[in-house]
Amino acid sequence: MTSGNAYQSVGQPARGDRFVGREDLVARVRGIVEGDRPSNMSIIGNHRTGKTSLIYRSLIDIPAVRRDLVVVLVGIGKVGRIEDVFRLIGRATVEALDSLPARDLAGLTVTLDALEAESSWYGIMSQFIKLFSTIHQRGLKVLIVLDEFDRINLAGIQTAHFQLLRDLCTEDWSSTGLVTVSRQRVKTLELGSTNGSCLDQVLAVRTYTKLFEPGEQDAMLRRAGEVGVDLEQHTEWITSVAGRHPYLLELLCYELVESSGEIDLAYRNVRSAYADFFARLIRIIDADLGGSGVDKLYQVVDGIGLDVSIDDALALIRYGLVVEAGDQSLIPFSPEFGRYLLSIADGRDFRSLWLDCEVGLRRLIRSVLSEAAPDGDSLGLLPASFSKIISDARSRQGRYGPVVDCSLDTIDYLNPNDLFQIIVVRWDLFEAILGETKGAWQRRSEAVIRARNEVMHIRPIPGELRLHAQMAVTAIVTTLRRLGHLRSVSTIGAVI
Repeated sequence: MTSGNAYQSVGQPARGDRFVGREDLVARVRGIVEGDRPSNMSIIGNHRTGKTSLIYRSLIDIPAVRRDLVVVLVGIGKVGRIEDVFRLIGRATVEALDSLPARDLAGLTVTLDALEAESSWYGIMSQFIKLFSTIHQRGLKVLIVLDEFDRINLAGIQTAHFQLLRDLCTEDWSSTGLVTVSRQRVKTLELGSTNGSCLDQVLAVRTYTKLFEPGEQDAMLRRAGEVGVDLEQHTEWITSVAGRHPYLLELLCYELVESSGEIDLAYRNVRSAYADFFARLIRIIDADLGGSGVDKLYQVVDGIGLDVSIDDALALIRYGLVVEAGDQSLIPFSPEFGRYLLSIADGRDFRSLWLDCEVGLRRLIRSVLSEAAPDGDSLGLLPASFSKIISDARSRQGRYGPVVDCSLDTIDYLNPNDLFQIIVVRWDLFEAILGETKGAWQRRSEAVIRARNEVMHIRPIPGELRLHAQMAVTAIVTTLRRLGHLRSVSTIGAVI
């Protein structure tokens, strides 16, 4: 073990010499305070991509740029009640203003005491507005930075709470700007708690923290030279494990220095932490894409993309989950993350089988319906109850068609559940071909869809359900291969 470690503070905000690169993001954030009134911004990034570090570098750890302005950093992730958030903002603001030289701050403390003493929401709101109105009247400016905004306690939160934050950074009675720092979009949090969105609309300027550029990665590795360890010789291997993710990179560098460059030992020491971290990464994107993030991530890396829009793909890139390869395809940000995706939730083997099953079922349905409707209107064979299903599929086809294989048709855009439903509803067309009972296919569909739902949401498949699902999907795939709708060796789900 070395006598010192240049990465000793891994996991803490990067300040001073620990902060690496990102000049473009720093300049963008510093621009918030260039106008007369500080402007608003939402800083978004996946877990530990340097959001708080960016705030310190851009706004906190710099000489005061203006004598009439204070930057107030407020961490709200551990605040118990939403009302206490406003009390905390008021208290932190008055304390920060005390640092300004030769300013008339008389009366602010009295208003702050009244704010903290109020118990009703109306009283809190009134005193909060009075406090920041007084600050504005004194010719002072405030930039409020709400860190860990996505960890705010949503219990009891109402639209009025978000509206007051919106008013604080937009109305004429205030001279305050607002920055939120979170892993998810503010709109996602608002919709999840109040079924509406008002604050996100005034945080339209968004800054996304991102993975390191190659030069920034190199700068991180060079720090090991301070204690006599050469990590640059391992750059390719380090990239394969950590990618250019800031936190994962620094954590791996820490272990490499601790092990004096022994890569096997360092890898063993980070594997468990990496797995926990990967799980958190994709849970966040799943929540931000309305519960479909994991499914869309798999579609991107598997090359299927039936319901992945350009916006979805850009979201995955912004969150640092995928990067663009040399052939312009999207791949996991590191091979290690790719290996994790192949193994999570003890359902990846099932998912590989399901991909075969899904592709084969679409081919089966297309073949049977086309033969039964030689005039070409094969979907017209479905009952009226399918009209909305077909309409939704055609809508997806219209939205996503240009970014996928142009040979796909409406059947390719049906949801997986719909495939089994078609077979069961038009069993009169499928019975002779499949040669089994309608009840058997109903039971198989129930088992497969339930298991697939668990896998798509990164949950372990319960043992009994897993067994039934694997038996069902294996039987289906065997039948599809016998009928020629799947090749004997699967080509679906390329190795990452």
